[in-house]
Amino acid sequence: MKWFVTIACWCAGTLMAADVPIKSASYSGTSLKGPVIGLSSMGLVRGEPFNFTKTGIVLYCVFPGSEMLAPEQPEQELTAVDSNGVRLRVRSVRLWEGVIEDKGLRRVNVSLNLKDVPSPGARWIQVSGTLFLPLCQGLESLDFGMVELKESGVSIPVPDPIAVRRALENNRVEVADMSKLETVTLKVTRQTGRSRHAPANEPGEEWKFMVYSEVYSEKMFRAEDFVFHDVKGARLKPVPTCDHSYNEDRGKSFLFRNSPRFVEVAALYQGASRIRPVPVNIKIGIGGVVPEVLPAPAEVPQADSGSR
Repeated sequence: MKWFVTIACWCAGTLMAADVPIKSASYSGTSLKGPVIGLSSMGLVRGEPFNFTKTGIVLYCVFPGSEMLAPEQPEQELTAVDSNGVRLRVRSVRLWEGVIEDKGLRRVNVSLNLKDVPSPGARWIQVSGTLFLPLCQGLESLDFGMVELKESGVSIPVPDPIAVRRALENNRVEVADMSKLETVTLKVTRQTGRSRHAPANEPGEEWKFMVYSEVYSEKMFRAEDFVFHDVKGARLKPVPTCDHSYNEDRGKSFLFRNSPRFVEVAALYQGASRIRPVPVNIKIGIGGVVPEVLPAPAEVPQADSGSR
């Protein structure tokens, strides 16, 4: 059964050509002083069997700095209006971190899912309001201590650092009661047979490291990566073989070529976040972003009557 079809370009009958030049947002790590909003894509989504139609717009926000996008999805204050003054209802807004080559810049993709399509004869859609970006300075480390890699598996619960941070902020105390807080649990299992992701002829043992949380929310603990050391404190760099995700819990599998019996395990997770408001005001036509000020029309030279 076909549930939906994505149309990558606008239908001329839905959004008319604006007959204006298109402006592209440019940025570089040396000249960018603040956030830049641009257009990645736009399209129509038609769904079956309910025969619904909606509008999808993907914007991007590029800004200088080193802050990472935090996992929470704050409520956004964005509106969409077409050139006829018809307001298009916003169904949802989703953020995810984008890839950018310039190390001095960060990119966040913004997906707007609109319940409506532009009214007949509309020439552009204007998206305006405030984009709230949840940002954090970087990754923090949660230590699970020395772990024995054994066939029967192992589970290690520790206090949830996100819950600890929340308790300290809400209760305004310097020490949180760990016995009353939620935990996160590291589960380590051997990957063999069909569950093994590394090639069968690749030497070494493959182990899966998953971190499970007792709390499921936007600000829950999420393991982004793992750091390993041997019993002497030397850094181990096993080969990552697979990323795992179950509900909102995350983990990874690694191939240890030397098959150690004990490893010290630490999980990396995103630290405390802050909200950065970014103003948005962008017009989108059939060919891309419409400039705020249109250039004067070029003069057309008159034909010489004597040459007829």
